[in-house]
Amino acid sequence: MNTLQDRIRGSLIGGAIGDALGYPVEFIYSFEGIQARYGERGITRLDTKQHWLDETEQAGKAVLSDDTQMTLFTANGLLNAKRKGISLKYGICRAYIEWYLTQVGRWSNKYKDCWIARVPELNKRRAPGNTCMSSLDDIYRGKEPMNNSKGCGGVMRIAPIPLYATVQDRMSIEEVDLLAAETSEITHQHPLGFIPSAFTAHVIYRLAQDASPDRQKCKEYVKEALDKMNHLFSMYGEHLKYFTELIETAVACSEMQSNDVETIEQKIGGGWVAEETAAIAIYCTLKYFDNFEEAMIASVNHAGDSDSTGAVTGNLLGAALGYEAIPQYFKDDLEMHELILHMADDLYRGYVTYSRLVLAYLNPDPESIADKQKRYQQAIEEWASKSDRTRKKEIATQDTQYIQPMDEHVAIPMDFYIPNKAWAVIRQGHISHSMEDKWFMYCDESKIRFYRSWTGFCVYVAVYENVNDGIHICQLQSSRVPSCPNPMFDKEDVELFLQLIMEDLTQPPF
Repeated sequence: MNTLQDRIRGSLIGGAIGDALGYPVEFIYSFEGIQARYGERGITRLDTKQHWLDETEQAGKAVLSDDTQMTLFTANGLLNAKRKGISLKYGICRAYIEWYLTQVGRWSNKYKDCWIARVPELNKRRAPGNTCMSSLDDIYRGKEPMNNSKGCGGVMRIAPIPLYATVQDRMSIEEVDLLAAETSEITHQHPLGFIPSAFTAHVIYRLAQDASPDRQKCKEYVKEALDKMNHLFSMYGEHLKYFTELIETAVACSEMQSNDVETIEQKIGGGWVAEETAAIAIYCTLKYFDNFEEAMIASVNHAGDSDSTGAVTGNLLGAALGYEAIPQYFKDDLEMHELILHMADDLYRGYVTYSRLVLAYLNPDPESIADKQKRYQQAIEEWASKSDRTRKKEIATQDTQYIQPMDEHVAIPMDFYIPNKAWAVIRQGHISHSMEDKWFMYCDESKIRFYRSWTGFCVYVAVYENVNDGIHICQLQSSRVPSCPNPMFDKEDVELFLQLIMEDLTQPPF
């Protein structure tokens, strides 16, 4: 496997392992309490029997918290943004709203871009952060979030940004740092709520791209990241000074042979706020750079926010070591292991792919393309037998309005017949006469062409041939990326195209 792909897998899976290891002890507020449940060293292996769930809810896997849920939505939102050509921050924000809707049991027709929103495990409430929930609720309701939170809900979810950027230098490291900060600021608006995200993203980026990282190089990347933070966010002087000192303390402590629990709790903090989460993760990563297991154990066994400190440590060390270096016993018991690997590989490829795993979650419409065409075929024939409509007042041509040519497209085979009576109406085209009418259509010698009326963007081109008593549509071209085939989208495109044809026939003439 390509080394970079292995690192991306390692970072996402590593973060999920740290999350799953720390989640059962997140709300045990003392190390002594953790020891009472899991033994002298605390929790050292994934707990596949959640003590807070009853028997009917047990899944036989170590479950993941909101940290991994939001991380996966970060990845899905980023890839959606690239596909749609919208800003990455906006695409990620939309994905976060979809995550929020899964947590409150709502459905919105406006927010339905993320395939992972259909995954049952991602529709379970796994201790979502109050700040994340309230901020996203504000955005969903059209309000601007207003808070001064520096909770760790921003830093624990940003790993997909640097991982995506590492491939073919899709983004510069400064762009990565800024996007990580902006993405965290969506919900956490104190400077120390988003600066640690930029810092962590910087270190993940460097570790993943380094062909042979070691502990010393990791220390250099930490220093480089601090210098970059002081350059990018110089307006937050006092906050930066405190953050820098805390990270430097974590680095210094990692070089000492001291008790991990005492060091974390007494010299760094609990990880409930972002700067402490980042510092604990740096401490554990540097101290146990060559030992993933020990780093994970140290990162979660303390009185603080164990799942978040474990997740960020796993993101960092996984980016350095790669997936293959992670012990198999951590992978075997991890909830959604295959799904996380799929998302990691999509980050590497740069687009969402629709494997059997994905399509199984999407639960595609069981009606086939042939069935859809048959249904609309019958509707058009019924229209032709009853309607006496033959003309429109305006005939659409390619010069009627501004239009753009179709560039990339997916070709979908069709076998659809339109009788002459219906074709006589359709061939005259369709001109938008209101803001609510979003479509323009005209026909030429061999094609039916549909455009967005406001922009002239070409959405569909249907290729047809003349037959004795009408036309036969043999192919539908849809303006999708051809390198990203998806049979579910093919069916949706055929359905929408045929709906537009029927609407053109049945609407009153102008």
